Amino acid sequence: MTCQLRTENLCVGYGGQAVIDAISLTFSPDEITLVIGPNGAGKSTLLKAMVGEIKPWSGSVNYSDHQAGLEHLAYLPQADNVFLQKTVLKNLMVGKEGRFRSTSRERETVERFVEKNFPILMDKLFTPAHRLSGGLMQMTALARTILMDRLFMLLDEPTRGLSERQLNEIFPMVRKLLRNRDKGVIIVEHKIDLTLPICDRLVVLRGGKVSFDGPTKGIQGLRDVKEYYF
Repeated sequence: MTCQLRTENLCVGYGGQAVIDAISLTFSPDEITLVIGPNGAGKSTLLKAMVGEIKPWSGSVNYSDHQAGLEHLAYLPQADNVFLQKTVLKNLMVGKEGRFRSTSRERETVERFVEKNFPILMDKLFTPAHRLSGGLMQMTALARTILMDRLFMLLDEPTRGLSERQLNEIFPMVRKLLRNRDKGVIIVEHKIDLTLPICDRLVVLRGGKVSFDGPTKGIQGLRDVKEYYF
């Protein structure tokens, strides 16, 4: 049986105001989904509800007919996504092993991963995260999320804080990594032209509801997306 992540009639809100209104979506492994929509459409709220950071008003989030748990999900939030007082290496070890302490073999595994996929972080491994630029913090958080190796990855604006140069250096590698890991990936992102080409599916939220859900094949970029976006 294929493992799936599902929201069923999910309703979520803040202070009596609904943000997500009866959304039902099904996500499968081997599929990369891009979730877009205007500000306030509920994109980040959807991810927070899926990982249990926000309790739904009604409806449910299920993983293969069971209530979804974090053991199946890797989540990259928009903010507060690194341990500021810990080194880059310790941040990455939490992703790989679930703890700060590590054996020499475990460290070598993480260092090889960084050298191959995030080489810009190699000379920062023993630097506390609070001394990094915003872009390098985001790379650290993204690398840690990938190292968690969960069946589903939920990425809330993974390019946030990255300079154009960093995007050009790192995004082709990220695209390849996501494609080759046989995981379900759900991406909330404003840089549509950058992320759309790596995605199989597009979900557009508007006013807390799904206004479009379909394959990305045939959608060329932001100009085409505006047909569903606005």
